[in-house]
Amino acid sequence: PAVRIGQRVKGTGRLFAPSEPRNPGGVNGRIRALARDYELSGYLLPGWTVEGGGQFSLRELFRRAQKKLMRHAEAVFGRQAPLFQAVLLGSRENLDDDLVTAMRLTGIVHLLTVSGMHLSLIALMLERLLRRLPCGRWTRFAAQTVILLFYTGVTGAAAGTVRALMMATLRSLAGCRGRRYEPLTALAVAAWSMALIRPAWPLDASFQFSFFVLLGILLLSGACLSAMNRFMPWMRRHPQAAGALAAETLAVSFSAQVAALPIQLLFYGYVPLLALAVNSFAGGLMSLLMLGGIFCMAVGAGLPTVGRWLGAAVGAVSGAAQRLILELKD
Repeated sequence: PAVRIGQRVKGTGRLFAPSEPRNPGGVNGRIRALARDYELSGYLLPGWTVEGGGQFSLRELFRRAQKKLMRHAEAVFGRQAPLFQAVLLGSRENLDDDLVTAMRLTGIVHLLTVSGMHLSLIALMLERLLRRLPCGRWTRFAAQTVILLFYTGVTGAAAGTVRALMMATLRSLAGCRGRRYEPLTALAVAAWSMALIRPAWPLDASFQFSFFVLLGILLLSGACLSAMNRFMPWMRRHPQAAGALAAETLAVSFSAQVAALPIQLLFYGYVPLLALAVNSFAGGLMSLLMLGGIFCMAVGAGLPTVGRWLGAAVGAVSGAAQRLILELKD
């Protein structure tokens, strides 16, 4: 039987306490559980029953919405749906274990976790789309905030996503009020707010990765780009050239990798040698797949046949990328 929040389950089973770190500095399962709002996990043997009525829950509504969107992704992308379900909706339940292992060994498994990068891309896309609509800035702010809140809830409200939601909201609010947006100030406000909302969050690995990576980008990427401009002065004369844009992407990726290095070593004890090169390529590719995936699903909602055609084209690109990642692992 299906279980709703607020119901009581009766049966025989077993509960497990979260695991403690096996290695010095390893991921603490208890902290990770508390950061995700649960304390124990377990299973029930066949024959369990459900008592009582359920109660209204936003979490349950978001879970149902995620399931519907996952079924829609299957209809649009077919065999390639598991990757898009992970990248767009934060669900890895249908993803191939070999692919996850390959992405972990090459240092890009974080791309499968809906994080600040994903929500920031959507926020940027929404800003550009909403500016074309004949409505006021406060209306655009309200529409963007509602959409981002929905996306955060549907994808599980991970620490990085919540951080990006707060910063995107502060950025839009600053624009509405005619104020200057300060990324470092917004980052600090997000950190303090999240620590007050859920005190276990700052101790969680996903929180630390999200904040340290963004802090590294904000503090280091400008210096990296300046160094590149010094050795390649043509980039200053042609800032819109493909080479200059690629250099900017490389500076951001390098800064993120440098900032993530201490956290990577602390929690996992290793740093993939291919991480910098692969992240520079995979980060841009995943951004294209994500935006292309959203477009295909939006078209498929109104025009199913056209959505499947577009999904097949985007899926072919994702299939080639998956084969390349598996080859890199070997």
